Amino acid sequence: MIAKTTYESGLAAIYSTAGRKVIGPAAPKPVKVATVAADEDQTQYSEAPRVFSKLKLVVALRTAGAWTQVKDWLEENDYWDLFTAAQTFREDYPAFSSGFQALRQLLGWSAEQAEAVLAASEADD
Repeated sequence: MIAKTTYESGLAAIYSTAGRKVIGPAAPKPVKVATVAADEDQTQYSEAPRVFSKLKLVVALRTAGAWTQVKDWLEENDYWDLFTAAQTFREDYPAFSSGFQALRQLLGWSAEQAEAVLAASEADD
């Protein structure tokens, strides 16, 4: 008889009833994350969250002429401390995703414009 144990981290191992590990640990399961479709305002899922560089994000926002508005919004909505503490942002982190969507609406950006800023902000591996 064998039993499978799955850990909170997503790792799994197969054990015999005698307690000996037979197989494991297994590779972590892919993380499901929300992204906004370019042509509609519905949530879709991809296999892994993207990570964005704070420096690249600021440069992309400055290039788009939006940094001053974004900085003001971050300060007014109590996100500034989170922004200054972070070095990178994951798109599946609730504070980042909700804040970015609110900023997208404030700036009047289409999904394509928002995606261009995010694409330019992806962190190097």
